Amino acid sequence: MSGEARRRAAVHSGRLVPGPAGVRKYGYRPDDYPHAHRVGQRLLSLPLTPGMDETDVRQVINAVRRVVGRHAPC
Repeated sequence: MSGEARRRAAVHSGRLVPGPAGVRKYGYRPDDYPHAHRVGQRLLSLPLTPGMDETDVRQVINAVRRVVGRHAPC
């Protein structure tokens, strides 16, 4: 199996709004921050780290291009 086939997408949350702890402790809700919540729902975190070599980075770029190409408006 190639490195590209093993690479997986993951959700990495750099929260724009308070998470579950903020909800429990302070009662925050997504509609308290509608714009930040909407943006947070559309963010994409790419698997790019300092330990990746040029081949790894190219694989990520190519994967993004394939996905964007499939979902681009005609």
